[in-house]
Amino acid sequence: MPLLLERLGVLGDGARVLAAHAVHLSAEDIAVLARHGTGVAHCPASNAKLASGTAPLLALRAAGVAVGLGTDGPASHDDLDLWTDVRLAAQLARLGAADAAALTAAEVLLLATRGGAAAIGRDDLGELRAGTWADLVHVDADGGAFAAGLDVGDGQLLANLVWGGGSRAVRDVWVAGERVVDAGEPTLVDRAAVRAALRGTARRLAH
Repeated sequence: MPLLLERLGVLGDGARVLAAHAVHLSAEDIAVLARHGTGVAHCPASNAKLASGTAPLLALRAAGVAVGLGTDGPASHDDLDLWTDVRLAAQLARLGAADAAALTAAEVLLLATRGGAAAIGRDDLGELRAGTWADLVHVDADGGAFAAGLDVGDGQLLANLVWGGGSRAVRDVWVAGERVVDAGEPTLVDRAAVRAALRGTARRLAH
């Protein structure tokens, strides 16, 4: 498919194309994506649930293709928890390479932050620096994942976050400087009202 898109002129010349899933790619396909700076949205949990394949993450990275993480939608990813995809992306990459060091916790965490920004061609997202959007996550370090404390090496700290922390450790979230999660509670929606509406919709669909 990437080769066909190239021949049709869909890629290149400033085109903003994001290849979703990208589970069936040949070496030539990967070279095409790299040549045109086309980003990839890697959705490992969705792909695993549907048994649709596994994106060649390590080969894409080796070719210089910008890869970010995605969840797809609720039809194939029940809780839309990006932390699930962070862990699974690393696990599948390691399993495919038969190498427990094939993708580190730091590298896979970058896929969910700076990698996602690069995949959609944005240099004002994904990292903390002056001039970028203030998208922040506050992680509670009092849980068991951080039993050794914070006075450890960066690699170990990020490994604790990726493998043992995850969404249950998230306390607060800011998007573009606006606090959207406060002490674990959403600020922009009424959780009880949303749950009631969801139950009503689920009952209608069940009948």
